[in-house]
Amino acid sequence: MNIIACLKVIADPDIATFDVVEDKLTGLHPVMDPIGHHVLEAALRLREENGGRLTAVCLGDGTADAILRQALHQGADAAVRLSADGLAETDTWARAGAIAKGISATPFDLLLTGSASADSGNSYMPAALAAHLEIPFSTHIVDVRARDDKCLVVVKKLPHGKRETYHLDLPAIVACAHGINVPRYVAPFGRVHRLGEKKSIETVAVELTPDEKVPLTRTVSVTASKPRVKAGINITALSMQDRMKMMRGELGTKKEIFTGSAHDAARKILDHGKLDSIPGK
Repeated sequence: MNIIACLKVIADPDIATFDVVEDKLTGLHPVMDPIGHHVLEAALRLREENGGRLTAVCLGDGTADAILRQALHQGADAAVRLSADGLAETDTWARAGAIAKGISATPFDLLLTGSASADSGNSYMPAALAAHLEIPFSTHIVDVRARDDKCLVVVKKLPHGKRETYHLDLPAIVACAHGINVPRYVAPFGRVHRLGEKKSIETVAVELTPDEKVPLTRTVSVTASKPRVKAGINITALSMQDRMKMMRGELGTKKEIFTGSAHDAARKILDHGKLDSIPGK
């Protein structure tokens, strides 16, 4: 099984600070997105169980080399840094397109990534990659294993501790959630670490057209999360069941589950939201 582990560079949240005078972030120290450690561990386990090759991929400038070197130290077979100009002012869709172009020459059965990054956390990258590569994907996965060389068995994390197990045909994209595993410890200067030090990092330049760099989305505002417990609720008048619902943020909410095929469920969602059509279709 040929696996690609898609990693991301973020600013260390323990060091970065916001300068209110200059209105910008300072003390930006690049580190691997924490979910990337779980992605890499999941890829290593699948390779150990099924054989094949593991390639770590990261989109970015020279600062990404340290992240890729860390992946090689952990046991990745190869590392590729994707370089593209003009991505600073683009959105996730354009970055996903750059990654898809960069790995187009690398045959793979499975692409592993994180469900949501620690910086933006929009959970959009897996879906955008799947759209560019035209392959199936699954998100918020807490367990993944190979059923055979053409199919995976994945367990999806649902709200309130529920789980959903289903089959996923390869090639595919799997987005890992926190808690999928415990990343291994690799001793510095041990055998695996020394082998990773001898491997080189390949750089692939990705050329995007001006239209491909145009952002399709923009951030309007960023607000704090809403409190789960609403002020003014008389807790003493609630049953124990309603108190638990209030703690989970479920009290007073209505949910509707859409069933059927993907096409039928999408049509029901559109009708529910009183949308006439899917944008771009």
